[in-house]
Amino acid sequence: MLGAARPATPSETAATFKAMTGSPELSTPADFICPITQDIMEDPVVAADGVSYERYAIELWWRNGHHSSPLTNLPLEHAMLLPNQALRNLIQEHLSSWSLEQLDELQRRRQREQRRLHDANGSDAVSAVPRFASNFCISTQVMQDSHPAFLLLALSRRLL
Repeated sequence: MLGAARPATPSETAATFKAMTGSPELSTPADFICPITQDIMEDPVVAADGVSYERYAIELWWRNGHHSSPLTNLPLEHAMLLPNQALRNLIQEHLSSWSLEQLDELQRRRQREQRRLHDANGSDAVSAVPRFASNFCISTQVMQDSHPAFLLLALSRRLL
């Protein structure tokens, strides 16, 4: 096909929208927004429903006794959270175009949301670990530093 254009990358789309609107926040792709907090994710993880959530928000969802998807309310097959490094990198690239004032405001919003969730639930939302999922959790550091065979071994031991 002659002259076929390639699809725009998320960064190119955001840059185009920013140029049109003058606001990087308005140009934030919807996939960068956590369905629970409705804010840009800092530590995106993928749950069993295939959706990315902010880690502290989905952990708090589980800690409050929900064993279902926050979006569909269907039961989740497992409680393993996988870091979404690709999405995190795209978000960081997107945020690199923001001014220091905009980044400060984003950080203040995140802190307010974490305090609000903490106060509403009487628990530490940031360090919340879902009770039913604790046998399946592997730290982000282990996930990043380990060979895939080690991860499979670690998971199999936790399932027994």
